[in-house]
Amino acid sequence: MVDVSVSTDACPGIKLAWPLDFPFSSYPWQRHEDPSELGYEFSAVDCGRDFYVRSLKCFRTVSDDGNPCLECRAASKDIARLAELARSAPRHTSHRFLTRQQLDGLLSERNASLNTLKLKVRLYDHDYCYDIDKVFLQILNYGRKCARTIRRQDDFNRFVMAVASNDVPRLQQLVRQGLKERVSILKLVNRIEASLDDVYHARGYSSKDHDISMLVFRLGGRKLLYALNHHISIPSLRTLRRHMHFTRLMPSLGQPTSQEITFNMTEIFGCKIKDWDTPLPRHVKYSSGMSIFWDEVSQEEVSCYFPHADAIGGLCREHSHRVDKRLTTFDSAEAVATALADGTVHYGKEASVIALGSFGTSLRGAFPVVFSPTCKSETPQQSADLLHRVIDCWRDNYADEVGPIWSFASDGDAGRRAMVYQLFMKHQIGEDHHLYKYLGQMSGLNLCVGDGDITADFDWKHLLKRFGRLLRTTQGIIVGDTVINHEILAAHLRDHPELSELEVQRLLNPADAQDVPRAVSFLQAVYSISSLPRDGCSPTQLHERRIIGVIGQTLNAFMDPFIRPSWNITQQITSLSKYAHLAFALFRAYGTSFMPHQLYGDTQTSVKNIVFCIAKQQELD
Repeated sequence: MVDVSVSTDACPGIKLAWPLDFPFSSYPWQRHEDPSELGYEFSAVDCGRDFYVRSLKCFRTVSDDGNPCLECRAASKDIARLAELARSAPRHTSHRFLTRQQLDGLLSERNASLNTLKLKVRLYDHDYCYDIDKVFLQILNYGRKCARTIRRQDDFNRFVMAVASNDVPRLQQLVRQGLKERVSILKLVNRIEASLDDVYHARGYSSKDHDISMLVFRLGGRKLLYALNHHISIPSLRTLRRHMHFTRLMPSLGQPTSQEITFNMTEIFGCKIKDWDTPLPRHVKYSSGMSIFWDEVSQEEVSCYFPHADAIGGLCREHSHRVDKRLTTFDSAEAVATALADGTVHYGKEASVIALGSFGTSLRGAFPVVFSPTCKSETPQQSADLLHRVIDCWRDNYADEVGPIWSFASDGDAGRRAMVYQLFMKHQIGEDHHLYKYLGQMSGLNLCVGDGDITADFDWKHLLKRFGRLLRTTQGIIVGDTVINHEILAAHLRDHPELSELEVQRLLNPADAQDVPRAVSFLQAVYSISSLPRDGCSPTQLHERRIIGVIGQTLNAFMDPFIRPSWNITQQITSLSKYAHLAFALFRAYGTSFMPHQLYGDTQTSVKNIVFCIAKQQELD
C-alpha cells in the first residue's frame, strides 16, 4: 500500500474518479507516454486500485480551505473528457487514443467480419477452396499479430505504470542498456522491478556521471559521495579512481620552492604527454608555445594545517620565514599565534596563482602550478625571483615536451607592471636573430624581449574594462580641446533609437567595474554614435560626434579581434595594427589627456606580444 497522506501544506492531488467499470481495461494508460499530452500525471496508488493524479501545473500547496490546489481540481475536467472518449469514441478514431476495451471490441468486430467473409466465399464457389485456405492462414496470422500487439500494449502499460508510480534509480541508464541489448519491453519492466527491489543495478556510467560524482566529492567529500551513490546510484569513489585522474596540487607554505613547482607540473602535465603522438616530419615534439599567467584570488584570512608537511598554512609568503611553521611542540604553535598578534607575520589576504597555458589546440585551458598566500607587500624584485623560478622549472622539465614559454600575461597590477617591463624589455633582437626576418621590416614595432625571447602581455578583458572606466570618468578622454566624458556620451547615446534611458544609465554606471560584457556593449555603443543621423545637430554636437567616431574606431579596433571568432588571423592582425597606429598618433599628439600612459603602454605591449607570438609560430611551422 502506498501512503497517500500528505502534510498540511503539500498538495496531495485528487483521486482519479473514473466513471467506467474496470479501470484497468477501460482507462487509456498509453496516453501517459507523453506526460504533457493529458495535462496531469499519476502521483500515488492506494491498495493497487485507487489512483491519485496531480496536474502538471500543480501549485504543490493546498488551497486555503485545505483542499487540493485549483490546478489539480481543474484536472477533473480533463479526466471527464477522457472518460467520454473512452465511453463512446467516434468512428475512425486513431487506435492510440482508444482503451483496451475499445481495442478488444474492434478486434471482435474484425473477427466477426472475417468469419462472415469466410462463410460467404465458401458458399459462393467450391472451386476456390485452395485460395480460401490461404485466406484462412492469413486470417490466423492476423489474429496472432493482433493478440501479440495487445500483449505488447499490456507490457507498455505496465512500463508506464512502473515509471509513473516509482522513483526508479538510474532509469535512463537502465533503458539505454536495454535498448543496447535489444531486450523486450517485458524484460525492461522486469529489470525495473528488480531495480526497485535493489537486485538489479544499471551500469554504464557516462563522462557526465563521472563529472557529477567528482563535483560531489570535491564539494562534499567522501561521506556525501557515499550517500548519493547509494541513493541515486552515481559512480562511487572507487569507480572514479578507475576512470579519472586525480590531480594532487601542493600549495606553498612559504616562498614557493623549485621542488613544489616541479611536483605540481608533474601532476598536471606528466599524465598528459604520455599519450601524445609526435608527427614524423617534425624535429620537436611540441607544436606551439606556452604562456604564463599570474593573478590573485580571494582567500579566507585564516590558518590551516597541512598533514603532509606537519605545518601551518595560510601565512603570507613574504614574512612566513620569520616563524617556525612546523608544529613540533605546543610552544611552536604559541609562537605563531604571538607573531600573528604583533604583526611579525600575517595571514594571506589573497592567494597568488601562477598558471601555464598552451597556444596550441591539443592542450587547452590554464593549469595552475603555484599557489601561494600573499599580504601584498612583495617587491617587484621578489616577484621577479619567483617568476624566474617557475620559468627555470619549466625549461628544465617540460619545455622540450610541451613547448617553450613565449609570453607572460598579467592583469595590469601596478606593483607587477614594473617587474614586467624590467624582465621582458631586456634585449633587442638583431639582424642575426631568427625572428628578425619576420619582424625586422615592421617600422615602429618594439623589438625588445626578455630572456628566452619571452614577451609581456596583459589580459585583454582587463584592458577593455579599463577603457570603459576611462570613458565613464568626469575627466574622460581629451582630444584637442574637446572633452569626451560620461556626460557627453550620455547626451549622444540618448539619441540612439535602440537604447532606452534605462539601458543608457546601465552602460554608464561605474558601479560594477568587473562586468566585461557590459564593457563590451558600452564600447560598441560608443562606436555606433558616429553612424547616428545628424539632422538637427548643432555644430558643437557634430564636432563631438566626429571626435567620438575617432575614439570609437580606435578602441573597437583593439576589441574586435578578441570578440569576433569568425575573423581570420589576417583580419585580426590588421585591426590590431590599426589600433596601434591610431593610438600612437593620438597619444603622441595629446599625451595623457588622451589616455593614461599605463593603459597606453599595456595595450601596445599586448599588441606587440600577439605579433611576436605569430612570428614564433611561423618559425616553428
